[in-house]
Amino acid sequence: VRALLKGDVDTQVNARSFIPANLDVEDGVYAVRPTADRQHALIASSQSNALLIIPEGVGKAGVDATVDVVVLERRHA
Repeated sequence: VRALLKGDVDTQVNARSFIPANLDVEDGVYAVRPTADRQHALIASSQSNALLIIPEGVGKAGVDATVDVVVLERRHA
């Protein structure tokens, strides 16, 4: 899906990045927030329901940028 970014993201320019994030609907529009910085990516992944994608060559994306998002399936026991 495509969503509005609700936090700044800074990644390597020469590689596509998949960043753990939380996807919600705000005012009828998908909104995505990164869950943590790179140092805490494993913990953030366990708390996320999506991955936001920053394509190679971009490096930085700011608030209200439109980004691609992969929705992660959640299964509750």
